[in-house]
Amino acid sequence: MVRLSARFTFTGVQFMHTEVYATPASDGGEGSSAQHVRPLPDGQHGLSLDLGQGHLWRHWLDPQGRIDHETLINAGNEINRTFSYGGAP
Repeated sequence: MVRLSARFTFTGVQFMHTEVYATPASDGGEGSSAQHVRPLPDGQHGLSLDLGQGHLWRHWLDPQGRIDHETLINAGNEINRTFSYGGAP
């Protein structure tokens, strides 16, 4: 397993423009969209997005409803990201 670590700073709008499911092809994005959106199982606080073609994206939310961490699973890959929130730099 390869483990990479990096730190980036985004506004919410900037972050959403980086997400493949957030920007339709008509707006210059990748054109992906969630085919099924469901709550996470077993009472976990978050969402599971099925992007089709074996792509599954899971978001766990913090008590304020912000993304705490997420996992993307596709074609034998698993990508995990964690998020932290702070004040303006």
